[in-house]
Amino acid sequence: MRAVSRTGLPRYVSAFLLYLCLYVMRPTAGFGQQQPYPLVLSYDKSAYRAFIKSYEAFKKKYKFNYLRETIDSVGCTIGQLAYAAQPIQLPLEKYLTEADTTAAILKALREFIDEHSTLLNTTVRDIVLASLREVENAIVVKFERATYGKMRAGGKTRGQLEFVINRKGEIAVLICTATRLLTGLPQKAKVSVDKIYKMLLGKKLRFIVDEKHVQYEIDRIDVIKPALLCVYEDKEVHVETLKNGETELHLKRAKVHLAYEVEIDIKYKKPIARIYIDAITGEELATEYPFLEEN
Repeated sequence: MRAVSRTGLPRYVSAFLLYLCLYVMRPTAGFGQQQPYPLVLSYDKSAYRAFIKSYEAFKKKYKFNYLRETIDSVGCTIGQLAYAAQPIQLPLEKYLTEADTTAAILKALREFIDEHSTLLNTTVRDIVLASLREVENAIVVKFERATYGKMRAGGKTRGQLEFVINRKGEIAVLICTATRLLTGLPQKAKVSVDKIYKMLLGKKLRFIVDEKHVQYEIDRIDVIKPALLCVYEDKEVHVETLKNGETELHLKRAKVHLAYEVEIDIKYKKPIARIYIDAITGEELATEYPFLEEN
């Protein structure tokens, strides 16, 4: 006689159906599994190859020669171009109106950024002008990446673009710390704002003013400004000392967090602290002191 299961089916058929159900229900990579958090930016061979291909076309277009040419292989961006033997020349005359060369320089730089967004990892829509100052016969322009994908970017570690450019449109120095963007970052917080406020009450802030150590305790909730969600890039950088004594920074990796940005405001000129707390795990990531920064 043929063995029959309680379901009325032959046992080998029942066993096959059970195996089929377990196979279909098994976890598969990229399906039904959460991506590891925080996101980690590290060296990616295919991303770097695509970047180098674009960079070679960029060099061919401008025919530039910088004695210091540093490429960020992890972030896939132009780390630094400095000591120009043959600088990048922007078509400044295209934007000149009357004698306002500063406005023309800004317009030329913005078009340059948009045209080479794959190398600089940002576009004009995603940056803000952080500072502009004149130094001798040149202008130093610094932009900051204001968004990371669809989220606002936060913290000193967010990507920056800095240019030293003269009134002829020649770029003497180009520095970029805006790294390639990662996908899959959570868009909603798991830690409640109320929990963040409770964490901060009683926290002691320590900083140095005029070579004096100062301590401030957060003992009132009214000094804690509303928490705002942002993307915080926790960058790990290797510092290399060159033969001439100068230092060169190399990105090793970056952890990308969804974070709360909370300002501590005691009605001074600027908030005395800006605290970043992971919105998924509740981990404190960094504390910055805006009022100590140079204006």
